[in-house]
Amino acid sequence: MEKIIDENEVEQVKLLAAINDDHEGAIVELSEPMHPEDFASMLRASIAHWRKQGKRGVWIKLPIELVNLVEAAVKEGFWYHHAEPNT
Repeated sequence: MEKIIDENEVEQVKLLAAINDDHEGAIVELSEPMHPEDFASMLRASIAHWRKQGKRGVWIKLPIELVNLVEAAVKEGFWYHHAEPNT
């Protein structure tokens, strides 16, 4: 599948919703199912945005139901910090 974008057209990617933490970072709490490719695209755009803001770290809280998104997060440099029975 190929997507052609006119030279005047800019592809817009939605950013992940995040709240600021107390250590100049961001926290993302996901709850809605999404396709891993959509998540990866949103995550890359969000990381670029957070870098511009000077964020020092990002936490992503993934409920076990969204396990399909873990691989995309790992590919973008995230790792497990701790796990609970449902996250």
